Amino acid sequence: MTLEADLTMNLRFTVKRTAEDADKAVTLTADLANIEIGEPVVDGNTYTFAAKHINAAQMGNTITFTVKVGETELTTEEYSVVDYAQAAYTAKSEDKTLATLLADTLAYGQAVQAYWTAAEGTAFDMPEALASFKTTTAATTTDNARAITTTKTSTSLYIKSATLNIEEQVAVVFNIYAKKAEGVNNNFNIQIGDKTYSYTDCDYIGGGIYQLVLALNPSQYSEVLNAQLYNVVAEGEPTCVHGVSYSANSYCYAKQADTAVGAVALAIFNYGVAAADYVAAN
Repeated sequence: MTLEADLTMNLRFTVKRTAEDADKAVTLTADLANIEIGEPVVDGNTYTFAAKHINAAQMGNTITFTVKVGETELTTEEYSVVDYAQAAYTAKSEDKTLATLLADTLAYGQAVQAYWTAAEGTAFDMPEALASFKTTTAATTTDNARAITTTKTSTSLYIKSATLNIEEQVAVVFNIYAKKAEGVNNNFNIQIGDKTYSYTDCDYIGGGIYQLVLALNPSQYSEVLNAQLYNVVAEGEPTCVHGVSYSANSYCYAKQADTAVGAVALAIFNYGVAAADYVAAN
């Protein structure tokens, strides 16, 4: 598994091909439709595939992976994120930061599964060996990074809100209002850190609202995203018209007592803390 915005399994297979199979492709398929599998990394007879976009609610799903050479099925393996967590803990049970990360990852999956029932995830119990490592720390005021950082100078172009996507992946969402009216320039840029996104990087959802969705690795949940919105004109320099600071932990702080999403918010917060601690220790 990798600490990316989407849960990704790296699967390694040894494939010995005959001379007549030399020109045939080695492929991997999965029986979950949302999983994306790219080209393998090849080292001799070893093929490593990355199975991406496993959503959090599917951690308990037993996924069937099938390796083919050409059209010939070579082998089939069944695996789940829970299987991985148990195996990883058994292999390195002395690593307490890893154990905490594994437990909090699974707790995050359980919380999302309970909230996002449409995902059709398979229910699972926390492995007994990991249960004692699960944390339930609450976000504090220091984790609430929301703040207006510049004065809103336009009523036709501004950041209306910021929130968090908590279903398929954890992602900060900036909702940008750009009024569609005669004489109003709807061309804008939004600068976050050293990256600049244009309105073409956003999804238009209607009502003058453009959404910029930024997926986060779990170790980035505490990072403050300082978004500066610029009006881009035909002549002259772009003008900053609004700015908002936000983080995943801002959402967790605000929502952790909410009856609908509080359990997910708390699980996301602890998952992020455990991931950051693991990265720092390794």
